Amino acid sequence: MIRFGTDCLAGVPSIIFGLFGFVFFVIFLGLGWSILSGGLTLATMILPTIICTAEEAIKAIPKSFRK
Repeated sequence: MIRFGTDCLAGVPSIIFGLFGFVFFVIFLGLGWSILSGGLTLATMILPTIICTAEEAIKAIPKSFRK
């Protein structure tokens, strides 16, 4: 389920993330036009990349090292 969610998020264009960040962080949460709003939006946008990279790195560990 997590993999499906990250695959879906990876296909979302950056303009959609920007609109989401504006509506959610600026309007709904009331953070205004701030670096915090932009940083949280960028963190949301890069999250699928980080999750996929971490998953591949964990898969690359040999079974003998796991336990």
